[in-house]
Amino acid sequence: MSTRYYENLSPAYLGHYCRRLSNVIVEQSSEILNEMGIVTPSASISAITYLHMNSPISVANLAEALGVSHQMATQRVNQLEKLGLIQRIQLEGDKRVKQVILTPLAKSEVKRLKPFTKKVDSIFLELEKELNCQLMSGLRKAELSLLDKTLSQRVKTRGKN
Repeated sequence: MSTRYYENLSPAYLGHYCRRLSNVIVEQSSEILNEMGIVTPSASISAITYLHMNSPISVANLAEALGVSHQMATQRVNQLEKLGLIQRIQLEGDKRVKQVILTPLAKSEVKRLKPFTKKVDSIFLELEKELNCQLMSGLRKAELSLLDKTLSQRVKTRGKN
């Protein structure tokens, strides 16, 4: 079998590999969650967990807490609402902003998700040892570094090559 094109991509394609890794993690986690009978999508576990500890909360505050755009948080909230995991409510005193709260279904899923996330934590710690690489902290450091000095800024400092 011939080598696949993506297997020889240069570091310029780091985003491609990060997206592939993210997709593998989401797909494999989703498979386990489905087997457990959990409705919460794997990409929304962090949102459900945060809402469990901090609701009611606005979508804007949820976006900020998760480090995602308001648009991404709105999409996630819409999906979770369709699944019956959250609902939007109007709080007394501020009619402009709707707040998000967990439904009883989501609250029961949070309890069931705790053992899952604990196992996945240990699996990724083992993977870091296996690879001799601090994946989580390395990815976060790379993100912070690119937020501090963007790709555009870095390209400009390289000159016209």
